Amino acid sequence: MIRCALFDLDGTSVNPWRLYVESFRRTLKPYFHPTLTDSEFRSLQANRTDMTGSQ
Repeated sequence: MIRCALFDLDGTSVNPWRLYVESFRRTLKPYFHPTLTDSEFRSLQANRTDMTGSQ
């Protein structure tokens, strides 16, 4: 019997950043060469604009 289920939707317990980066690399690999490095992905994340227009 399952007594408990945990959901970590905001990355508090587990940081899935490396999984996100690897999934993007594998998805985009057939279309773009060379692939982005970890630091380039971090740069894109740091410079992104959210839906309100603020950074």
